[in-house]
Parts: sequence; structure tokens; C-alpha cells
Amino acid sequence: MNNIVKALKQRLRLNEPLTSDAFSGSFLFDSDFPGFQGHFPGNPILPGACLIEAAVQLISCGTKQNLVPAEVERVKFFSPVKPGEEVKLDFNIEYLPDAISAKGTMMSGDRKICTMKLKLTGAKP
Repeated sequence: MNNIVKALKQRLRLNEPLTSDAFSGSFLFDSDFPGFQGHFPGNPILPGACLIEAAVQLISCGTKQNLVPAEVERVKFFSPVKPGEEVKLDFNIEYLPDAISAKGTMMSGDRKICTMKLKLTGAKP
């Protein structure tokens, strides 16, 4: 998973924050993205775990914190991501006493990829 996180960090394009609690950005998932390896041979589809990690990286970058998922409260996948697709992420966050709650949507063009709600906490060194 470390090579996937590294590749996500390299591909993230964070837009200017809309507000202190709203972030948007995009990732281009080209054919050499490591998440496609073996999932599935001959018909590559980006695993849902990679989309969740993309959200974590977007919010980590936007908040300037090293965050990790504490809980996937809700996720719904509508459409697969194929190699060469750019995925736009829009997330709103709420600062909780011990975590960050993040709710957002991912789109490729006008096609909804997924919606999710995550609880994120600071990474332990």
C-alpha cells in the first residue's frame, strides 16, 4: 500500500481551498498507477480502497495534517474508474474533538464515481 500512497501524493492536484472546511482536487489515474496491477488482468478497475486513500490524501494535504482513516462510516460506489481517467474530489470536513469527519463525492466528468463519509485521525509516528 505504501507505493500506492506515494503514487497518490505524486498525482494529487489540490485546488485552492474553497473555505477552511471544504477541499477539492483531482487525481489522474494513468495506466501505470500501481493500484491497477492485478485488479483485474485484461480489464483494469481501480480498487475502492484506492479511492478511499485518495480522499485521505486530499484532506491530509488540505488540512496540512498527516491523517489516517479511523472509520469508513459510509461509502457507495456508482461507477468504476478505468486507466486514463481523471477523478475530481469534493469534500467538506468537520473538526471533531478527536478526529476529522469528511463527507464527499468523486466524479469523472459528469459521471458519479462514489460518495463517502470518513472519520480521520492523526497518524501515529
